[in-house]
Formats: sequence, structure tokens, C-alpha cells
Amino acid sequence: MSQPPWLRIEGARQNNLKAVSVAIPHDRVTVITGVSGSGKSSLAFDTLFAEGQWRFIESLSTYARMFLERLDRPDVDRIEHIRPAIAIEQKNPVRTARSTVGTSTELHDYLRLLFARIGRVHCPRCGAEGRSDSAEQVADSLVRDHGGARALICFPLSRPAVKEAKRLIADNARTLAAAVREGREVVVPGPTCSYMVRQEYPWLDGSEDANLVATHTRDLFEYLAGLHAEGRLDTRFPKAPGTIAYQLPCHLKAQNVGTKSADVLRLTGARVETIERCSAVDGTWGMKKEYFELSMKK
Repeated sequence: MSQPPWLRIEGARQNNLKAVSVAIPHDRVTVITGVSGSGKSSLAFDTLFAEGQWRFIESLSTYARMFLERLDRPDVDRIEHIRPAIAIEQKNPVRTARSTVGTSTELHDYLRLLFARIGRVHCPRCGAEGRSDSAEQVADSLVRDHGGARALICFPLSRPAVKEAKRLIADNARTLAAAVREGREVVVPGPTCSYMVRQEYPWLDGSEDANLVATHTRDLFEYLAGLHAEGRLDTRFPKAPGTIAYQLPCHLKAQNVGTKSADVLRLTGARVETIERCSAVDGTWGMKKEYFELSMKK
């Protein structure tokens, strides 16, 4: 039902008003003017505001009214279609150019909370509704709507972040290169990390140290397979673990080292069933126990 467009006051006699009757439009800016003592404040504050506040307070529970200041009703014959009122003193204690009616009355805080809770964000360019999704929701949506397809997940990097990453890579490459020159090999337990050292260090750094480290880096299973080939790996396991379903990491396949990890598992006497389908789980991320349950989701 539409709201009445007018607020009507009949026979206002508050203070020095002489049976004033006026009709004020809603949803408009209305200015009350007059000489000093003509009753501007009596009409605006002592009549309109007082009646609006009184009716609002009367709509609250008895318990809530106990904590609110009671206002006297104005001397007026009738007021129709009045809404809850807010009054701002002429001398505002908050002296800043950024103050507004919303900030002075603290309505701004409630409006922010209201928009944050029930508002829906839309893109100003395409009009599509924006929403916040968790990592689990994104993964479920990709599997449900784009099963079997490849997905490229992108995110912006600031220039300082890229510069800092390159600095760390250069420091790591310099430290590892010193160990390589002493005759050591670099063995990395996680396929994601070994892929980064072998493939991305030379690309991002390009220094002699980075290339030297890349050529002397081995994945853990690749290193163990090499020890077995040289007869230096003890394979006298007391008990075979049975059947193992082994998902071959994508980052390991990208290093072109074959199925060394499955070969090492077979040295235990186990029957290894190799799964080469992508699990959508990053190798290093999936190694953390707090992500185990999530990594097992289809």
C-alpha cells in the first residue's frame, strides 16, 4: 500500500503558534523560514519532532520504553501521516566537513550493516551478481559444471610481490648452487617444489646458479630409484603393504621422470595400481594432513 504523500498538521498551538495548520509533502526537502520568534522551532522541533518521537516510542515494548526519555505531546488538534522523526541540533558537536545527517544520527552505521547483510553486489559493467565463494564451493562448481575440462585459475600479483619472489629465488639458487659445487645433489620431497626448482627457477631467475641447481635437482622418488639402480638402497622390508592405489602427481609427470614413484613403491612388494587421472589437488597442498578430508572429495 502506497504511503500518503502529505503530512498534515491542524491547529498547532505549541508555544507561540496560533492555531497553525499546514500540509508538508513527504520525500521532499522542506524549509521553514520566518523572522525571529515567528515559531519556526516550535513547529519543527516542539510539534513535528515531539509528536513523531512520541508515537515511535509508544510503538515499542513497555520494557524498551523504560530506558527512553519520555516526551510531552504537543498542543495540536490533529497530526496525520507522521513518520518517526529525527532532530539534529543547529550546533552540531561534530565539526568536520565530512559530517552528514547519517553520521550525526549514527544511522550510517545501521545502513552499512543493513546493506552488508541483505544487499546483493552487482558488477557495474556487466550487471552480473557478485558473490563470495569458499575454495570448496569453487572446486565443487568446477567439477559439477565443467567435468573433464581443464581450468586455469588466475589472480593478480602486485609488482612488489613479484620482485620479492624473484629476490627469494635468487637467494635460494645462490645457496643451493654452493652446495652443488661441493658435489652434492638437491633432493626435494614434494613434486610441486621439485617442479618449481627445475622448471621455474631458470625461467624466473635465469642465472648460472639457477640453471646449475635445476640440472642437479631430483625428486625424492627419482633419487631413491637411482640409489636402487646403483645397489645402494636396502629393500629388505619385513612385510609387504598389499595393494596401493597411487595417484601420479601432475607436477611429477611434467618433469618427465616417468613413474619412478610407483617403481619405488613396488620395491616394497606391494601391488601398485597407478592412477594418472588428475586429482585437482596440488601435490604439496595435498600432503598437509589438515587438507586430507577435502582432498578425498570427488
